Amino acid sequence: MMERRLTHVNWMDIRDRMQAGERRLMLQAGSLEAHGSIPQGTDIFIPGYLCGRLAEPLASWIAPCIPYGVTRSLAAYPGTVHIEPAAFSAYLADVLRSFARQGFTEILILNGHGGHTAQLRETAGAVHVETGARIAAVDWWTECYDLCLKHLGVPGGHAGADEAAMVRAAEPGLVTPARDKDVKGWVGRASTAAFPVPGSLISTTPEGLTVIHDEAACRAYVEASVQRLEQVLQSVLEGWSVFGETLPVGPVRI
Repeated sequence: MMERRLTHVNWMDIRDRMQAGERRLMLQAGSLEAHGSIPQGTDIFIPGYLCGRLAEPLASWIAPCIPYGVTRSLAAYPGTVHIEPAAFSAYLADVLRSFARQGFTEILILNGHGGHTAQLRETAGAVHVETGARIAAVDWWTECYDLCLKHLGVPGGHAGADEAAMVRAAEPGLVTPARDKDVKGWVGRASTAAFPVPGSLISTTPEGLTVIHDEAACRAYVEASVQRLEQVLQSVLEGWSVFGETLPVGPVRI
């Protein structure tokens, strides 16, 4: 199988493959933050796993994850790093501009963290207008919400069943039931904003404050989610194909 991680290929091979037409890129966006009984790196592990599964069928390069995000409500929890929205947007914009200048004509952002969804979408649109690169940003858990109910029997949530199932696939051994009993859950309400949020396991319903440890059900959810995300991203790419190339085709700019 062809190596698709930018971090694992030298610049000359990247240049040659881009000149041959490999100009599609997947960019991961995550966050280092408290996630109930599952790892701090949940929002980093999941996009990385999904990009690894999707890069081959989408014929895409994989860029490294942006590991820090906007997470004010969890900033007080040990090990959590919060980036202010303006700083996050400025950094993301420079990353996207750099890839666009190099000749990546299609950039698919796979987002693992809801705290900066608004910044991802606004910045993607602004850089598209500025550079002509086609950019899409997808929140994986939102797209797969119905699949969580179907395969895991409960709604998803922050550090909930959907994220735990994905981490189980991405980093086997990091999801165990031992700490579940020590975690305080919080049912979010549209009426209330609290800083810090009074629980690191968060859902909009009490049923969502659950981690499912049934391995078969978790595998079924993960596989269904990978298939769904591939379909969604393929539909974006098919829609874009009517425009042809939006950036000049030429050598990689150094």
